[in-house]
Amino acid sequence: MAPLSIPSGLRTLVDKGELPSAAYAVVCDGEVAVGGFGGAGPESVFQIGSVTKVVTGLLLADMADRGQVLLSDPATKYLPGAAPGRATLADLATHTSGLPRLPPGLRRYALLRPGDPYAWYPAGALVRAGRRSLATAAGGQPYLYSNYGFGLLGYLLGQAEGVPYMKLAEQRICGPLGMSATRFNATPVQGYSRGRPVGSWHLGALSAAGGLQLHCHGPRAPAGGVPGTGEHRARPGDPLRAYSPRDSLPDG
Repeated sequence: MAPLSIPSGLRTLVDKGELPSAAYAVVCDGEVAVGGFGGAGPESVFQIGSVTKVVTGLLLADMADRGQVLLSDPATKYLPGAAPGRATLADLATHTSGLPRLPPGLRRYALLRPGDPYAWYPAGALVRAGRRSLATAAGGQPYLYSNYGFGLLGYLLGQAEGVPYMKLAEQRICGPLGMSATRFNATPVQGYSRGRPVGSWHLGALSAAGGLQLHCHGPRAPAGGVPGTGEHRARPGDPLRAYSPRDSLPDG
């Protein structure tokens, strides 16, 4: 079974007040142990933030494997009204497009709702900013972490398939991998910042950069969306360990 040091260590952090709550899923010798402390458990939903980028990257890999896009495709190929640019889909996925961390113009929307800074940033603003930025982005640049780039990548993959990014991620990645409790719209546990309760964030137009939520429990009946739980990230024989889009995901 799972080593006792991991859950006991989490319990100590919660007891000391260093963490308000914690849920865990630990794989050891082919078995899974799940639990939690501070009122949280395997069914508790947590925001996973930028781990969402892994799902977005898998979606890009799946679509490339199906021949629907090429990693070397210019990003502007899938952005209506954009002038041709050099940055590719692969550049966006590897943070080498040259785009900044956040989209231009986000700050004024964030000031309207500082406790949830991405929530009011509209998709139209992302598209307009993307047209300007991708027309001049050189691609092949030194690594520069970019939520902006990943937000655009999700939007572009949706445009390539004609299906909105969030629905596409659910259909192509979360559903086939049995991640039925991983969703974009759910109610996560209470969050804290410096010991004070804070509300959850809603990524909106930038959901491909960090909008998923999940919990620790195993597969449930198929359902749309992407908040998550513990068992999703740790199951014996998890298909992500030897992921082959053609083998494990449907063609449709």
